[in-house]
Amino acid sequence: MSWAAKVASSTRPGIVAHHDLDGIARAAIALLSPNWANSVVHIVYSRQHPATNPTALPQYLSQIPSNQNPILTIDVAIDVRNPQRYISSLVEFAKAHRVIWTEHHETDLAYLYQLAEGLAQHNSIALWAGPSAYDYSIALAMWLGLDPNDPNVRELAILTAIGDRDPKILSVLSRDELLRYYELGNGIDVIIREISSKDDPAHYDALARALAINRDIVFSEAREKANNIPSVSRYELIRPAVVALEELSPGWGPKSLERLALRTDVPYAFGVSRDPRTNTYVIRAITLWTKLSQYRPIGEILAKHIQDLGLTFYGPPAAIVIREFNTLEEAQRRMFALVEQLSQDVYVPRTVNLINEREVARALSNDFNAILSKLTEILETQKKMYEEYLALKRRQVELLEGATEEQRRRYD
Repeated sequence: MSWAAKVASSTRPGIVAHHDLDGIARAAIALLSPNWANSVVHIVYSRQHPATNPTALPQYLSQIPSNQNPILTIDVAIDVRNPQRYISSLVEFAKAHRVIWTEHHETDLAYLYQLAEGLAQHNSIALWAGPSAYDYSIALAMWLGLDPNDPNVRELAILTAIGDRDPKILSVLSRDELLRYYELGNGIDVIIREISSKDDPAHYDALARALAINRDIVFSEAREKANNIPSVSRYELIRPAVVALEELSPGWGPKSLERLALRTDVPYAFGVSRDPRTNTYVIRAITLWTKLSQYRPIGEILAKHIQDLGLTFYGPPAAIVIREFNTLEEAQRRMFALVEQLSQDVYVPRTVNLINEREVARALSNDFNAILSKLTEILETQKKMYEEYLALKRRQVELLEGATEEQRRRYD
């Protein structure tokens, strides 16, 4: 029996997971384990109430009753803005609950050590496996005593990788499989958004359990829901980017661009959408996650050029938003200028003058004369060696002829 199975011998275990696709799919992996199948599932997204995310976790833990024990946390990263509050709340929580904290996001090792040490004092444990989302899911399954080669475990692990945009999945799936699971992930994301709007945690619990025991029903609905994400029908390829020629739908801009880039198999996608909060237009630019090992994030490439134009942008380097423009036409004009700049930066080689241009002819002449002189020297050496070889051959023939004549006289 694994350590996890021993810990899970209490009557009312609980699972606390992040409220996105990869968190919910990992909760489903945990529910596959007989020791965790009857768990109370805590997955909550809310703007008004405590939720199962890094910033709100300390408040949420205080609401979990003491008769739920042990507690397995999944994919709720250390809050980088207030790590001490996050760590101290978990350690305090571990005084009344046995905690199995699991995670995969990159973080400061000092925080991991501090959390692990604090939990260990209360018979709890911190387990980190990352940063790959897929590897974390497989490791989680093994910690819970599940077979990592089980098709159910593998499919749920694939969904977590799709949800977290983990490039590791590129070595696991063919392109056709990737596109299929990508669209399933999009559909489940739509379902999760609908659940979030209802503000009822029971729906998250039901989704996690359905993914664990009846995925076909979820997948069937997800395929239909994926059609709710608007696709870009008019676009232009300006390699290495694809540009949406129509205005992006509010709320779905990044996903629409990602789908477009994946469909056209290019690393970058650009589009314009309206910001309803300010009634202005913004440029969205994304780097396709499947190409990040080959291409730099769009924000790193264009940062200086955007600043030189007097514009501002925000967001992670792989998905930036450039603001703000009064008209759609102005935003599109700026967008095409940025795409042209991107094309130059990626495809046009930069030249460096190592030799003054006026000295190029002289340098080439000097190099040619040096090479010619060296070749002449080599040829003369080879000629001399060949002459010596011929002289040795002549001497060899003379010696053989002399020996033959000596033998003939001896026999005569």
